[in-house]
Amino acid sequence: MAKGIFPQMSIPDITAALAGWDLSVSQEQLLRPTSDFVEGVYYVCLQQVTGISQDSLRGPVQNALFASATEEKAARVEDFNAKDLISPEKERTLILLSAFINFIKFTEQYCNAFVKGLRDRSEAIIVDRAQVSEQLIELEQKIGALKAKIAEDEPRCEELRNVNHALRAKMIATKEFQTAAVQEVEKLKAEKNALVKRKVGRPRVHFTPG
Repeated sequence: MAKGIFPQMSIPDITAALAGWDLSVSQEQLLRPTSDFVEGVYYVCLQQVTGISQDSLRGPVQNALFASATEEKAARVEDFNAKDLISPEKERTLILLSAFINFIKFTEQYCNAFVKGLRDRSEAIIVDRAQVSEQLIELEQKIGALKAKIAEDEPRCEELRNVNHALRAKMIATKEFQTAAVQEVEKLKAEKNALVKRKVGRPRVHFTPG
């Protein structure tokens, strides 16, 4: 007998739950389950949990066995086996479906909000990352345009630098010339003053008529 931690559901509750997933199941199908019937139901349950469609799986029986066994372990049903797919029994099928449905309801009630929060935060991070990427691209474009402008202006800048160097050299030469001229003027003044002093210091000579 299948063992699980979830309570067994009544047939009306099982059919109502499966109807909520757009799967119409009759009481007769649950009382006399067939291999094709349980395979289809387990696929719907698997798709409800994982979002994997039946068409996307290959080898329906083997994949259903593997996937359903995985989900049944998650639902704490430890003795799920191939016989539950190949030769299903009423009691085991009802217990397994009850466990599966209760597990899915549990995840929807307690886990989906948490998962949704993670997805929302992940989407926000993706949006922020996209915005940062756009800003980075815009910044790189501006830097590229600035570099292009600098390269375009470089010949003119080089010309201005050469003019500046020439003006600086001319200013230095002019200053040196002015300094030499001032020194020359000072020298002439000194010589003039010395000459004047010599003239002033000489005695006057008077001539008398003979």
